[in-house]
Amino acid sequence: MAAGLPLCKRKSAAAGFTNNGSRPSARLVPALVDGAHVVSGSTPILLHLEERFPDPPLIPTDPAERAECRVLMDWADATFMALTRRL
Repeated sequence: MAAGLPLCKRKSAAAGFTNNGSRPSARLVPALVDGAHVVSGSTPILLHLEERFPDPPLIPTDPAERAECRVLMDWADATFMALTRRL
């Protein structure tokens, strides 16, 4: 259980990937199914959990630090995803 949400793992057609299988947005990895809501991608999952379960905070509460954190998350997502697409 993570942040009060149960964890489950299901195999997709691609070995080693997990998803919900029944919802198109859950075909991306990682994916979080929170009731009827599906969130995919590391940063969107983090922001979803931050909004649903604000205590303890997962990202800084200071607006300037929070903005810097989001810039770094966007950079990391773009940089590392570009590298994995080459594989």
